[in-house]
Amino acid sequence: MPRIAIIGLSTLETIGMKALIEGQPVKDIDEVLFTAYSSFSNHLKDYESTDIFIVSVSVFALHTDFFIPRKNRTVVLYSEKRDLSSDENTNSSQAGPRSLYRDSSEEEIREILSGLMEEPSGKGEITGELSGREKEVLKELASGKTNKEIADRLSISVNTVITHRKNISSKLGIKSVSGLSLYALMNGVI
Repeated sequence: MPRIAIIGLSTLETIGMKALIEGQPVKDIDEVLFTAYSSFSNHLKDYESTDIFIVSVSVFALHTDFFIPRKNRTVVLYSEKRDLSSDENTNSSQAGPRSLYRDSSEEEIREILSGLMEEPSGKGEITGELSGREKEVLKELASGKTNKEIADRLSISVNTVITHRKNISSKLGIKSVSGLSLYALMNGVI
């Protein structure tokens, strides 16, 4: 039975999410356990038993260090559509947490929630540890350096820097420079 934590949403949003999920038939899932929390701190005692997190954008923004490693199990509810580049605006597990909007259609919301519930709830989303060199490249990247500057600083070729960047993105599931910078900051790389 999947356990879903709804954190920081209004009462009406919480009731709506519960109704949508309960009304969505998912194979091999007969029952879903919901717990609504008014704040993140109230949720901390139960987080290890939670399979899916549905959170407000403010909760996500204040606790990115908690949600980034759990991005494959997190849905962020935004008040309006954001204007993002196409690679960041996907609901792919590689791009980051899934995004829902208050004005999304019922079909869109059901599709995202159903997809989350059918995925295995693996607790370790990060696919691999970064090597020492990858951490060096990430540190330089987070400080705003270009590929050429990183190559010169680390005495490697530009192609090697690009390869390290691809490997870092693949291992962490984060594609954007801003996302990688945030990861580096939150995980003590910088």
